[in-house]
Amino acid sequence: MYSLNIKCFFFICAFLVLCEDTVLPQSRNSIFVVPNGGNSGISLFENNRYKISSGQTLMSVKNMSKYDEAEMIGIIQDYGIVIYKKDTFLVKIKDVKSKDGLSINEFIQKIRNDDRKALLECKIKELHSMVTPVNGDVYAKANELFVSNSFIDDDSRIINKGDDLLLLGYNNDTIYFNKDFGIYFTVAKNLNSELTNNIQAQIDKIKEDEYRKEQLKLQEIQREKEKKLEKLKQELFQKSKELYGEKCAKAIIEEKIYIGMPSGAVKLSWGKPIDINRTISKYGTREQWVYGNGCYLYFDDGILETIQD
Repeated sequence: MYSLNIKCFFFICAFLVLCEDTVLPQSRNSIFVVPNGGNSGISLFENNRYKISSGQTLMSVKNMSKYDEAEMIGIIQDYGIVIYKKDTFLVKIKDVKSKDGLSINEFIQKIRNDDRKALLECKIKELHSMVTPVNGDVYAKANELFVSNSFIDDDSRIINKGDDLLLLGYNNDTIYFNKDFGIYFTVAKNLNSELTNNIQAQIDKIKEDEYRKEQLKLQEIQREKEKKLEKLKQELFQKSKELYGEKCAKAIIEEKIYIGMPSGAVKLSWGKPIDINRTISKYGTREQWVYGNGCYLYFDDGILETIQD
């Protein structure tokens, strides 16, 4: 009998793999009972095989007494794998319930939900250590349809407009919330509640203050530039006045030129030309300075004589 049970165990394991069956969560097995007793469909792995829909074979039926207890260890299609009085059997799922009255499927779902709740509680504690927590049951509604990323893993979830979301915490304008068994996050403007509206108002005020500070900073930078430019102009005026006189110095500061202006002063006022064409004769040196937009200046012996534009 012992060797037979060992063979049955390995047969069940192989059957589980082939049929992609459900195994109860580890360390969460429960005692199931047969409410009606009598011919419960417990199948002992012995002789007289019969077939089920999968094409695999089971053994002859052995009865359980009313309310007998068996430990559920897994599921094969419509059958549960149970240990009953130290032997391994297959029992029809519809014939058994857990001691608290749940069907097997209900019990498995309860276990999974309990596990999800336990994981969720741990993740909420982890989240609260990283952000400003929201205590109590504070809910917000989604303003519009948006996709929210998960705090727990790489998954994302579509949040529909009007969905009720349990708020868990926030960091700046990022809001963390619970939906079903997941933790997700989004920006405050996507949610509508007293808390998120206050956070968004604070964020807007901070952004406005930062904008004003940035504008003041830019204005201060501009004033400093203008001061430096004015200083450079004064220095240029003094230097030009010493070299060419006050009339030239004023024209240079205003970036202007006039007939009779020395070439050196013209260069200080307009900058270096694109090209210079020079002609030397017995009458002296004549130069053509080429600027952009078809502008030409003509110098005789270093003095501006003609402006062509």
